[in-house]
Amino acid sequence: RNRDVLLDGEFIPHAPLANYPLIEAVTDEKRIVAVYGDMVVRVPEDHGSRALDVVNAGHLGRIVLEVGSRMGSFDYRVLDTRGREIGTGTVELAPGVYRFTVPRSGLLEMTPSP
Repeated sequence: RNRDVLLDGEFIPHAPLANYPLIEAVTDEKRIVAVYGDMVVRVPEDHGSRALDVVNAGHLGRIVLEVGSRMGSFDYRVLDTRGREIGTGTVELAPGVYRFTVPRSGLLEMTPSP
Protein backbone atom coordinates (compact mmCIF):
# COMPACT_ATOMS: atom_id res chain seq x y z
CA ARG A 1 0.00 0.00 0.00
CA ASN A 2 3.04 2.32 0.24
CA ARG A 3 4.52 1.41 -3.12
CA ASP A 4 3.87 4.83 -4.67
CA VAL A 5 5.56 6.63 -1.76
CA LEU A 6 8.58 4.35 -1.57
CA LEU A 7 9.21 3.97 -5.30
CA ASP A 8 7.92 7.22 -6.79
CA GLY A 9 8.19 9.68 -3.89
CA GLU A 10 11.05 12.02 -3.15
CA PHE A 11 13.84 10.15 -1.33
CA ILE A 12 15.58 12.21 1.39
CA PRO A 13 18.54 10.65 3.20
CA HIS A 14 19.87 12.50 6.27
CA ALA A 15 23.33 12.70 7.88
CA PRO A 16 25.56 10.74 5.46
CA LEU A 17 28.58 11.14 7.77
CA ALA A 18 26.64 9.28 10.46
CA ASN A 19 25.69 6.43 8.07
CA TYR A 20 22.19 7.79 7.29
CA PRO A 21 20.44 7.28 10.66
CA LEU A 22 17.22 8.76 9.25
CA ILE A 23 15.75 8.43 5.76
CA GLU A 24 12.45 9.64 4.29
CA ALA A 25 10.22 9.04 1.31
CA VAL A 26 7.67 11.79 0.62
CA THR A 27 4.68 12.40 -1.65
CA ASP A 28 1.87 14.95 -1.47
CA GLU A 29 -0.24 12.44 0.49
CA LYS A 30 2.25 10.74 2.81
CA ARG A 31 5.66 10.92 4.49
CA ILE A 32 7.42 7.70 5.52
CA VAL A 33 10.41 7.97 7.84
CA ALA A 34 12.78 5.21 8.98
CA VAL A 35 14.81 5.99 12.09
CA TYR A 36 17.94 3.87 12.53
CA GLY A 37 19.57 5.81 15.36
CA ASP A 38 18.69 7.86 18.40
CA MET A 39 17.21 10.69 16.31
CA VAL A 40 14.41 13.21 16.66
CA VAL A 41 12.06 13.17 13.68
CA ARG A 42 11.49 16.77 12.66
CA VAL A 43 8.09 17.25 11.04
CA PRO A 44 8.51 20.17 8.64
CA GLU A 45 6.12 23.11 8.65
CA ASP A 46 5.00 22.25 5.10
CA HIS A 47 3.91 18.74 6.15
CA GLY A 48 0.28 19.86 6.12
CA SER A 49 -2.36 17.15 6.40
CA ARG A 50 -0.24 14.30 5.03
CA ALA A 51 -0.24 10.92 6.68
CA LEU A 52 2.98 10.07 8.51
CA ASP A 53 4.50 6.63 9.10
CA VAL A 54 7.61 6.29 11.27
CA VAL A 55 9.48 2.99 11.40
CA ASN A 56 11.48 2.44 14.57
CA ALA A 57 14.51 0.70 13.09
CA GLY A 58 16.69 1.75 16.02
CA HIS A 59 17.51 0.14 19.32
CA LEU A 60 15.31 2.30 21.57
CA GLY A 61 11.63 1.69 22.25
CA ARG A 62 10.46 5.17 21.35
CA ILE A 63 9.90 7.68 18.57
CA VAL A 64 10.29 11.40 19.23
CA LEU A 65 8.64 13.93 16.91
CA GLU A 66 9.47 17.62 16.83
CA VAL A 67 6.60 19.59 15.31
CA GLY A 68 7.28 23.11 14.04
CA SER A 69 3.76 24.35 13.33
CA ARG A 70 0.12 23.75 14.25
CA MET A 71 -0.91 20.68 12.26
CA GLY A 72 -4.25 19.82 13.83
CA SER A 73 -5.62 16.55 15.12
CA PHE A 74 -4.09 13.20 14.11
CA ASP A 75 -5.19 9.66 14.88
CA TYR A 76 -2.32 7.29 15.54
CA ARG A 77 -1.71 3.55 15.75
CA VAL A 78 1.33 1.78 17.10
CA LEU A 79 2.14 -1.61 15.56
CA ASP A 80 4.62 -4.18 16.82
CA THR A 81 7.14 -6.14 14.77
CA ARG A 82 4.45 -8.53 13.55
CA GLY A 83 2.02 -5.79 12.56
CA ARG A 84 -0.23 -6.25 15.58
CA GLU A 85 -1.87 -3.10 16.88
CA ILE A 86 -0.62 -2.40 20.39
CA GLY A 87 -1.78 1.19 20.88
CA THR A 88 -4.07 3.85 19.45
CA GLY A 89 -5.03 7.40 20.21
CA THR A 90 -5.55 10.92 18.97
CA VAL A 91 -3.11 13.78 19.41
CA GLU A 92 -3.41 17.49 18.69
CA LEU A 93 -0.13 18.45 17.01
CA ALA A 94 1.03 21.97 17.80
CA PRO A 95 4.61 23.26 17.98
CA GLY A 96 6.52 21.09 20.43
CA VAL A 97 8.06 17.69 21.09
CA TYR A 98 6.01 14.47 21.26
CA ARG A 99 7.20 11.08 22.51
CA PHE A 100 5.54 7.82 21.45
CA THR A 101 6.34 4.38 22.83
CA VAL A 102 7.04 2.26 19.75
CA PRO A 103 8.83 -1.09 20.07
CA ARG A 104 12.02 -1.80 18.15
CA SER A 105 11.12 -2.67 14.55
CA GLY A 106 7.65 -1.28 15.24
CA LEU A 107 5.64 1.32 13.37
CA LEU A 108 3.89 4.57 14.29
CA GLU A 109 1.10 5.39 11.80
CA MET A 110 -0.43 8.87 11.95
CA THR A 111 -3.36 10.04 9.84
CA PRO A 112 -5.22 13.36 9.96
CA SER A 113 -8.41 13.04 12.02
CA PRO A 114 -11.62 13.42 10.01
